[in-house]
Amino acid sequence: MKFIEIRLTKHSIYLTEEEIRLILSSHPEVYLEGIKRGKAFKRSNQLKERIRNKNNEEIN
Repeated sequence: MKFIEIRLTKHSIYLTEEEIRLILSSHPEVYLEGIKRGKAFKRSNQLKERIRNKNNEEIN
């Protein structure tokens, strides 16, 4: 069984994906906000990677 670690200020919580889905199903607004945030993080990381690759190509 695979666990997902959630780090909080004073401790860590380990939950399965199914447990997280169960918790979020009762709070769909939190689930949707998390999806939006995940997309924003992913786009940001992709942009940073493109810039890094472009700079590396210019150096070579």
